[in-house]
Amino acid sequence: MSHIVRQREQLSIRHVASGDLKHVRHIFERTTSEDRYCRFFQFKDELDDAALLQFVDFGTGTVGLLAFDGATPVGMAHAWVDEFGAAELGVIVSGDVRRRGVGLMLIESLLDELRARAVQELFAYALGENAAFAALARRLGMTRQSVEDGVATFRLALA
Repeated sequence: MSHIVRQREQLSIRHVASGDLKHVRHIFERTTSEDRYCRFFQFKDELDDAALLQFVDFGTGTVGLLAFDGATPVGMAHAWVDEFGAAELGVIVSGDVRRRGVGLMLIESLLDELRARAVQELFAYALGENAAFAALARRLGMTRQSVEDGVATFRLALA
């Protein structure tokens, strides 16, 4: 198991490792169709291993973190860093642990990693009606920049 980045009570955060496909699958299996629509902006009733592999097998320009409740995987967050020093956020949390601070803890850990890499900005896209993400983004200090075609853009300066 990888080094724990952050821990609070039973929740722990660690880096995604090459053997974590089963953990990623476990998280997605505990989300609803609506959850996956909010994450991917399209309906994904099933995600096969090939589709899930992108969350495990990625290059050095990506930071991936997994959250565990004890030994059970309950969420993940990724940041894909571009050539301009900005990173795009993606996060998803199992439905059975919502409103327990898992998403916040994941993103705070991700922010620490991005700052250590001298990333200048974090941005995220969310459906305009995704009130849960909007509230989380506000709590993190992100500002809603625009809404285009029903998709809101959130930004946070890191430097």
